[in-house]
Amino acid sequence: MRLLSLLAGWMCVVCVLGCGSGGTETTAPADATKIPRFEFRPEKIETNDNSEFMVLKSDFTFIDASGQRWLAPQGTKTDGASIPTVFLSFFGNPYHPDYRAAAIVHDAFCQEVNKTGASFQKRKWRETHQMFYEALVESNVDSLTAQLMFAGVWLGGPRWNDTKHLLDDVSEEVLKEEFQKCQKWLSKSKRSNEELIAWMDRREKYLKEGKSPPLSEVESK
Repeated sequence: MRLLSLLAGWMCVVCVLGCGSGGTETTAPADATKIPRFEFRPEKIETNDNSEFMVLKSDFTFIDASGQRWLAPQGTKTDGASIPTVFLSFFGNPYHPDYRAAAIVHDAFCQEVNKTGASFQKRKWRETHQMFYEALVESNVDSLTAQLMFAGVWLGGPRWNDTKHLLDDVSEEVLKEEFQKCQKWLSKSKRSNEELIAWMDRREKYLKEGKSPPLSEVESK
């Protein structure tokens, strides 16, 4: 990719991972009254150097801020952080455990390797990328990192059934330049995700013309 019903008790997700070392992680049960939330989290992660992806062995569900359920069905494959390859250098290890839960659900809906899955592209691309951001925050990823990862999938991720807003023809060089400007803009002041989306939407027409517009004097301060 160029380039994220209530359960009565604990369930176990066993994944097979292509990079990294073996290990396990354990988490406490989710608060069933809280949203957004994961209905359960991966309890155990197993790694295998012979596979490119982590493979979900049980259904896994995230509930977003509006109460919608996002199902990553058994068999979902994920490459770790769900970030387009063009931006991976900005984030270091794409298999960081803090990103896994959000990546699993996000990849179920937009990773091409999951196109035969029950959830693939069942929601709009904007909703799907917003869900990824909420899942990252729920995973205790700090807000700036979560917004940068969200910006990465927004700029370099798929935009299905929306030919008007496709960025597939934008070069990697322009996307990287735009991402760096986004990073600078976000670092200047705390922004809501709604403000970030509006900022990226305003600049989209310039990206489609093959250029990353300069930050205004106000945006640079």
